[in-house]
Amino acid sequence: MLKVENLNVVYDKHIHAIKDASLELETGNIYGIIGSNGAGKSSLIKGMLNLVPNTGTVTFNGESMKNHAKRISYVPQRVDIDMTFPVTVFDCVLMGTYPNLGVLKRPGKKEKERTLESLKKVGMEDFKDRQIGELSGGQFQRVLIARTLAQHSDLVFLDEPFVGIDVQSEKVIIKVLKEMAEEGITILIVHHDLSKVHDYFDELILVHFGVKDYGSVEKVFTEKNLKEAYGDNIIVKAGEA
Repeated sequence: MLKVENLNVVYDKHIHAIKDASLELETGNIYGIIGSNGAGKSSLIKGMLNLVPNTGTVTFNGESMKNHAKRISYVPQRVDIDMTFPVTVFDCVLMGTYPNLGVLKRPGKKEKERTLESLKKVGMEDFKDRQIGELSGGQFQRVLIARTLAQHSDLVFLDEPFVGIDVQSEKVIIKVLKEMAEEGITILIVHHDLSKVHDYFDELILVHFGVKDYGSVEKVFTEKNLKEAYGDNIIVKAGEA
């Protein structure tokens, strides 16, 4: 279980991006994090990962997140990644094996086999020798998912993974993520396309400068909740926006 208690994220000592957020999330589900622009979706996951100034408590399976650091993956928004960094697709995915290596150990045959297997799962094995800067948005996002696979993560955070990618890559990625969830991996995805929530997620977290509501899609994805979070101009019909 991923448990968040009274999480606050405050920037510049006075800007509350997230206030008093509390959650209890079961393992092995895909959670969609939705909310209007600037409502704190990215700040929520960054606070949970201790990447930004925060107060509160976050535990996974009853222990501090620090105790699980080797098995936690975070995929930031593509705009936050330096695409000019001189690394091949293979080496980028191989980096996912580093957290589980011993001190001063280098990846060996087992790690390289795992890397190639992960690339095959996302259909990117033929691009293994390409520089990451040569890839399209969808191709690179697949590589980041492959790196997560190589890490053997128990908990995965993804920030807007479907923005600016092609339809085929989106299909491949969501298929792989659902397979990961079936294996007991817990996945949290910051997401903006409300038309996909029924197809993609087991449960939702609605963010509005804190956690406004969370639970099943049917419970959270209501006209009342959406209008309070997004404003009255949002169009809601038959449970969809």
